[in-house]
Amino acid sequence: MTIQVRQANGTWRQATRVSFPNEAELQSMLHRNPELIPLRAGEDAPRVFVRESGLPGSGNTDLLGVDSDGNIYIVECKLASNPEIRRKVLGQVMEYAAFLWNLPYEDFDQFFMRRENATLLDLMGKRTRSPSEN
Repeated sequence: MTIQVRQANGTWRQATRVSFPNEAELQSMLHRNPELIPLRAGEDAPRVFVRESGLPGSGNTDLLGVDSDGNIYIVECKLASNPEIRRKVLGQVMEYAAFLWNLPYEDFDQFFMRRENATLLDLMGKRTRSPSEN
């Protein structure tokens, strides 16, 4: 099966297979390019992510993010060669989500302050402004 990617100019091209030597490189690429993390069909909300957020008692998320609609994203990066890619990863993500469930906004915002030295509001503002405004 071939996967087609729609380019910015509206034309289509065949997707190129990309391999990553380790999960940290995949994580870094997704952090730098959050638009590569899929949303629901038809949505294109700006989003910001932080890497390696330590959740007390739960471990570290690979990427923790939020979009301009307030949806929270938990991203775990696993290579296909990783034997933990199924059940264990789902358990990890569910544990992270349970921790975040009733977390006050101020505490959630601290994940972004500690990693990016900016509030979530400031980071989202940079993401939603046009390039000429940044």
